[in-house]
Amino acid sequence: MRLKNGLTLLFFVGSAFTALLWLGHPASIEAASPKSTPTVQTPAATPQYGGVLKVIESLLSMRSFGYPPQMGPIDWFCAMPAVEGLTAYPEKGTTPGPLLATSWKYSPDYKSLTLTLRKGVKFHDGTDFNAQAVKYNLTANKTSRVELASVISIDVIDDYTVRLNLSRYSNLLLKHLGSIPGFMVSPTAVERNGKEWATTNPVGTGPFKFVSYQRQASLKYEKFSGYWDKGKPYLDGVEFVFIADPTVARMSFEKGEAHIVLPAIRDARDLVSKGYQLINSPTAGFQLGGDSVNPDSVYANRKVREAIEYAIDKEAITKALGYGFWEPAHQYCYPTFVGHNPNIKGRPYNPTKAKQLLSEAGHASGFKTKIIVRTGPESDAWVVVQRYLRDVGIDAELDVADPGRHLAATYQGWKNCLLFLPITPSDPNYDVYQQVLASTRKMYVSIQRPPGWDDLLGRALAATDPASVRSAAQDLTKMVHDEAMVIPLWWELKPAISQKSVHDNDILKFNSRFRWTPANTWLSR
Repeated sequence: MRLKNGLTLLFFVGSAFTALLWLGHPASIEAASPKSTPTVQTPAATPQYGGVLKVIESLLSMRSFGYPPQMGPIDWFCAMPAVEGLTAYPEKGTTPGPLLATSWKYSPDYKSLTLTLRKGVKFHDGTDFNAQAVKYNLTANKTSRVELASVISIDVIDDYTVRLNLSRYSNLLLKHLGSIPGFMVSPTAVERNGKEWATTNPVGTGPFKFVSYQRQASLKYEKFSGYWDKGKPYLDGVEFVFIADPTVARMSFEKGEAHIVLPAIRDARDLVSKGYQLINSPTAGFQLGGDSVNPDSVYANRKVREAIEYAIDKEAITKALGYGFWEPAHQYCYPTFVGHNPNIKGRPYNPTKAKQLLSEAGHASGFKTKIIVRTGPESDAWVVVQRYLRDVGIDAELDVADPGRHLAATYQGWKNCLLFLPITPSDPNYDVYQQVLASTRKMYVSIQRPPGWDDLLGRALAATDPASVRSAAQDLTKMVHDEAMVIPLWWELKPAISQKSVHDNDILKFNSRFRWTPANTWLSR
C-alpha cells in the first residue's frame, strides 16, 4: 500500500496484530495484546553520591537550551539540569510549590501578583539571583511567550520582592512561571556574551552547571557545588547522548552505555520483560480535527464529525497496536485531569450509527477526503483508521507530512480534510489545557469554536478556587464533546526505561518529561 509522498507501508507476515484487526476479530486481538507492568523503583534508605547519569535523547532539533525566549520543548527538557523556574510543579493538588520564589500573593482585585524570592541563590557565574534578575528575565521572556501576555509591567520592590502588574487574572500564570516563561538565567552572562552565545550556554541556578555541547552528539553538565538546596545534587553530572535511530539507542542502553532511554513502545515492552525499570504516563493524545470553520467543507456538519468517531474502533486499535501503552480516548480530557467530565461516555464503535449520521448529513454514498498525519511509529494505526472509515463509505487518503509541514497546517490551517492533532496533556491535576483551543492561541485555526467557547474558557481561567476551575473545565470538555470539535482516538503512555541502578528518577512522573527534577536522582553502586 502506497501513501502520499512516496511513503510505503510494509506489512510483514508476522504482524499478527494488524492481520487480526483487519480481519475484524476484536476478541482475538484482546487475547494477543500484551500488557506492560511498571517495575517499581525501590530506593535505598540513604541516597548515594557520585556518578554521571547518562540519558539517551532521540530528538535532535534543539535550538536554544540556554536562552528561554528562544526555547522549544526539547530545549526545555535538556535545559532542566541547569535552569530553574520561579515555581515548582506540585505532586498533588493544583497550586504550584515554591522554588526560586518562596511565596506569592495576589492583590485583592487580582490585578497584581507579588513574589517573594529565595535568598542566597547564585547563578553559575557567581552573580546573585535577585529581583532585578527576575525583571530582566520576565521582560525578555514576554517577547515570545504568550503565557506572559497578561503581565503589563514588572516592579522591583526590593532585592527579593517583585510585583507583576496584570491586565487580567489567570489561574495558569503561577504554573507558567515554573516553565519556560519563568525560567531564570544570568543577566550578566547574557549581556556580556550576547543572546546567540546564550542559546547554547545555559547559565542558570540549577543543580548542574553546563560543561559542553556537541551538536547531535552530546550535552554535558557537572555538579554545581554552590547549589542553594544544600546536600543536592547527588550526582556528579548529567549527560545527554543524542541518538536518533531507535535501534541504536536501544542497543546502547542494553550495553550499559546509558542509564535512561525513552524508547518506542514496542521496544519498551521488550525491555520491561527483561527486568528494566519503567515509568510511564500519558504524554500524548491522538485526535483528529476537521476543517469545520470552512462552510464548504463536509466537516462543517457536526453529524459528519460524529460519524467519524462512531466509525473507528478505538479499543481494537489500542489493544492491537499499542503494546500495552495506548488507551482509548472517549473525550478531550484524560481521566486523571481536572477537566475530565465523568458524565461523558463518548461515541463507542458503531458503524451502523456512523452510516446513519452520514446519510442524515447528505452523504449516504460517502465521500472522499484526506487525513494529514505526521511521520512517526504509529503509521500502522493510521492505516487501520483509514480502513475503518472506508467501511462506512469514507475514502480517506493518508497524507504523511514531515514535522515542519504538519506544524504549518496546525497554525496556518487545512482545507477539505482531517488533521492529526497531537494534544499534549502535560499536567494531570492543574492545567485547563483546553486553552490550546482558545481563539487567541491561533492554533488549530481550521476548527470552528462554537458560540460561548471563549467566554467559557475565560471563566475557567479566571476561577480563583479549585472547585470553580474543575466545574468550568468540565463544562469546556462537555462543549468539545457535544459539538464534536475534535475526534478523540487514543492516549499514548510514554515510557521511560532505566537501569536498576537509577533511583528517585521522576523523568515522566508528572505526565511529561518537562517536569523532571534531576537534583533528586541518584545512582547506586
